[in-house]
Amino acid sequence: MKTKMKIETLKIKVKDLIQDYFDDGDGGVSGYGGKLTIRPPYQREFIYDMAQQEAVITSILKGYPLGEMYWGKTANGNFEIIDGQQRTISICAFANNEYSVEEEGKPRNCEDLTGHEAFMEYPLTIHVCDGDDEARLDWFQIINSHGEPLNDQELLNATYSGPFVTEARRLFKSGGGADKLRAKHVGGSALRQELLRTALEWKSGAMDAEKSAAKRNIVAAYMSKHRKDADEAQALYRHFNAVINWAIGTFGAKAPTSAKSVGKGWGRLYREYGKNDLDRDYLQRRLKELTGNENIQRKAGIYEYLLKGETLEAERHLNLRQFDPDIRMTAYEQQGGLCAITGEHLPIEEMEADHKVPWSKGGGTTLDNCQMVSRYENRRKGAK
Repeated sequence: MKTKMKIETLKIKVKDLIQDYFDDGDGGVSGYGGKLTIRPPYQREFIYDMAQQEAVITSILKGYPLGEMYWGKTANGNFEIIDGQQRTISICAFANNEYSVEEEGKPRNCEDLTGHEAFMEYPLTIHVCDGDDEARLDWFQIINSHGEPLNDQELLNATYSGPFVTEARRLFKSGGGADKLRAKHVGGSALRQELLRTALEWKSGAMDAEKSAAKRNIVAAYMSKHRKDADEAQALYRHFNAVINWAIGTFGAKAPTSAKSVGKGWGRLYREYGKNDLDRDYLQRRLKELTGNENIQRKAGIYEYLLKGETLEAERHLNLRQFDPDIRMTAYEQQGGLCAITGEHLPIEEMEADHKVPWSKGGGTTLDNCQMVSRYENRRKGAK
């Protein structure tokens, strides 16, 4: 039975919020007399730019409504921010004289403001919620429309906070050459924990689900199961790196931009081909050759095409450029409407354009290499 969310409204002032403000980097950020976790270790990094921070302070100085914020009640009776982290850190950092804003045409830090007292007395409205994981997640999604919205993975991190999320977030934190190399192959932002989400989909099996809602449910179940297990976060990180190291080792660290377009697909390719004995020199040479082939419309498909051994069946991954209608009609007329294989006369609607010299052997998608054959014969040839 779903637990009902309990919500109470708390009225505080800026001077209350900034009391005992402390930024411990990766260890988190706290305030409100040490009772509020402003940025838990599992949460995202501070992403407001200077203009956004200044806009928060200017709104306060002008007495404009800043917008409601949302806290969650923790097991020990303290609080953690659900929504409003960026605004809260902007306020606290300014109060800590970490940046200045323009007042009366001059840049001023907090302690030099002529409106310092009004700033400290500015009222804030906080909604505090208390409920189980399911109720909290439902509520997080409803209120996640203020300021800089959390993405789906950040919402899951907030819901299933604990040793697993804390360690996983530390491991997948952005920065350094290794992260750049991983991002080059899978895309996504470590800052917004998109690399973490990719790793979770690979390890949990969510990558096999067709619908995004199903993927999310599988990831959520995995995070719930391992919520208190920091060692599982280490295993997750090792698996993620095993996939990326295999991709780099197989196709080269200087793989073309198409490597990034494979994206989350690397997890499946690793599972299906990661234990195969592969000729890496050959694969890297062929990758370079095929990347420049104008007939291949889906460059990301080159990787699976090569791993499958460049078979005729595997060509479907490439989405090869088709003969255009003018070439098809000209070839049909030159053949007198006869199938190039059976000699049967057919309407053009029942025929398909085929390469005389197969694409895999260098045949181009040009009129001199085009022959019209019956749909049945062309499909039968392609299935061999």
